[in-house]
Amino acid sequence: SSISTTVTQYAALLGGTLGDQASAAANAAASATAVQTEANTQLQSVEGVNINQELVNLTTYQQAYSASARLVTANQDMFTALMTMVR
Repeated sequence: SSISTTVTQYAALLGGTLGDQASAAANAAASATAVQTEANTQLQSVEGVNINQELVNLTTYQQAYSASARLVTANQDMFTALMTMVR
């Protein structure tokens, strides 16, 4: 048995197939764009450096180090005074 298709039927079949493929491609593109956007957001959250915040952190650490150094110096002075009293 032979299968015969008219030009109109073939065009309708081809149009439907192309429409399905175009729809699938559009969905895939939308999904890829969403994944790219999320990946960029996560990348920026990981690698993003706020210079002002880093400067505040650096100043805080510097002040804490300075305070610790003064505390060590005060402890040394008290220990020296104590040792002088004992002698």
